[in-house]
Amino acid sequence: MKILLIHPITSFKRLAEDRIGVAYPTGIGYIGAYLDKEGHDVVILDNNQKCYPKEKIVSFITRVNPDIIGIGAMVNAYNQVMQLSRLIKNTIDVPIILGGPMSTYCPEIVLKNMDIDVCVLGEGEETIADLLDRWSSKSNVEGIAYKDEANNIIKT
Repeated sequence: MKILLIHPITSFKRLAEDRIGVAYPTGIGYIGAYLDKEGHDVVILDNNQKCYPKEKIVSFITRVNPDIIGIGAMVNAYNQVMQLSRLIKNTIDVPIILGGPMSTYCPEIVLKNMDIDVCVLGEGEETIADLLDRWSSKSNVEGIAYKDEANNIIKT
């Protein structure tokens, strides 16, 4: 499965393409390495470092053409994740998974207000691999939150 992992912009200081000195998103790196080890084709976009405008993000997503998109974010990136998830859904019809502190601490708010399909709760390496293997039976995957067909939020 082809997976695109995105780290959204979290700092607006010196917004310019290819910023130097921005810390690598370790959480997404761990997830990407784990999924790669599990046999998935993983592409990572660190947009906090790249600072791509919307048009370039759309072009990047279209070029990668992933089966699933994962976003990792802390709560301070709430508005950026909201805009990014909307942009993704307007660009390509794929599920979006959110991981990191935002999804762990406020999955209800995320699922009610954003175009996010699943929140991973807590450490995500094994959880996301299990989720990808059993997407059609999400209710059997431990450590996630999602909306069911009736828009009820389910936590496993």
